[in-house]
Amino acid sequence: MSGNVFFPDEILVEIFRRLPSKSIVRCSAVCKLWRSLVTNESFISLHHRRRDPFLTLRLPSFPDHEFPVVAFCNACITEISFALPTVNNACPLSFAIQVFDDINCDYKVIRISCIVDDESFGLSAPLFELYPLVTGSWRILDSIAPVCYVAGDAPDGFEDGLVHWVAKRYVTGAWYYFVLSFRLEDEMFGEVMLPESLAHVS
Repeated sequence: MSGNVFFPDEILVEIFRRLPSKSIVRCSAVCKLWRSLVTNESFISLHHRRRDPFLTLRLPSFPDHEFPVVAFCNACITEISFALPTVNNACPLSFAIQVFDDINCDYKVIRISCIVDDESFGLSAPLFELYPLVTGSWRILDSIAPVCYVAGDAPDGFEDGLVHWVAKRYVTGAWYYFVLSFRLEDEMFGEVMLPESLAHVS
């Protein structure tokens, strides 16, 4: 049997589209042809639309450490952890989420670090960092979030290019909930105020 086996591009695409993302990243390192196939925008879009009836995730267990990463992909929410480049001055009050940017056909990780500031009742604007898979490096967002606390264990949402977090802030002697939003397209933050009956923290 010959060591050189030729498969048409269409067959390779059909094989690759059934693979998990981690395997596709590995395949991109095999040869230039495979890399060009799996980094093509139409393939990325095809792979993103893939619907598997069942998906099994094996999560590593670290009894002494927590790694809360919440991934939002195709309306599926799962807690997973994976290795990313380290960030300087890592904050213990931080967490991250993974989203798919439809406009740029790219998976992105958003890391949120809540920073303590004694002058604003223990809070300052959270630090937001972005890791686009296409660039493979972290960067701090240019836009600044409002002063608030975003809890890593609070429910989050991702819809139509907008990421939403439940957040709270200290205003005139009391805590209030609101929804902090982040638009992937222009990387801008927004706020959605809640009705008074839901906003007040008792």
